[in-house]
Amino acid sequence: MRITIFAASLLASLLATGCAAATVRPASPAAPTLKPDAPIGSNDGTPGAPPPAVGTAIFGDAVVDSVEFLMLESFPVQIVAVVRGNLPDGCTQIGEVTQSRVENAFTVHIATIRLANQFCTDALRPYEQNVPLVVYGLSKGVYTVDINGYQATIELESDNILDIPFPGQEGTATPTAASMR
Repeated sequence: MRITIFAASLLASLLATGCAAATVRPASPAAPTLKPDAPIGSNDGTPGAPPPAVGTAIFGDAVVDSVEFLMLESFPVQIVAVVRGNLPDGCTQIGEVTQSRVENAFTVHIATIRLANQFCTDALRPYEQNVPLVVYGLSKGVYTVDINGYQATIELESDNILDIPFPGQEGTATPTAASMR
């Protein structure tokens, strides 16, 4: 009987020691992955908003400090806007660049993108972005260009249309399929 009591107490001691040594830790959640078709969240900086999830992106607008227009010596004329500014940290990059035009006003948007929860330097980082403006087919005149709120103007001194005269044709007509046979 002494052996049975000794064995039972020994077994209880071993179980107690084993349970104390084996600490159960909650499993860490798997980091979400970016899926090509899924929307990517953004943090709009609202106070009290939860931090963005790992793997999401933060979108913003590039700060524009200056714009220089290069008119390439060609016909039709090509114009490139050389945009300069500073990105807010070492992780933010230039994202999508889009442009639209309504009558004599161009609007260019330069987006920024940064993966959330990255450790980055807080130092400003200069950038330079070349944006070719779609000016083919425009009439001569003054055009306003708005790039993320920075406004400037450009002037086309002549119509920017390439009309090719063919031998035997009067004036400057644009070739058609029938005229090219």
